[in-house]
Amino acid sequence: MASTTAHAYATSPELIISAPTSNVQIADAKELVHITQAGSVTGAPGSALAVNSGVSVTTLTNDGYITDVINTPPVLKQPCGAD
Repeated sequence: MASTTAHAYATSPELIISAPTSNVQIADAKELVHITQAGSVTGAPGSALAVNSGVSVTTLTNDGYITDVINTPPVLKQPCGAD
C-alpha cells in the first residue's frame, strides 16, 4: 500500500476526517471525532484509528469507513501441468 498524506483537520475539541486518511492517532481529548461520508481511515490492524491511553473521545460519528489493511504478498501460481 502506498503511503498517503493525512487529510484530516482538527479544531480542538473536534477532529473531522473528510478525505481518505491513514493511521490516525488521537493524542488529546476530543468532544467529537467525525468521519464524514467522503472520509475514510485505513491502516494496519489496530492502527487505522488509535486513541492514546488515558485520552477520551466523547462522540465518534462514522459516516465513512474505518478499514484494517493487511498487506499480503501475491501468490505465484505455476501453469497447469507444470511441476
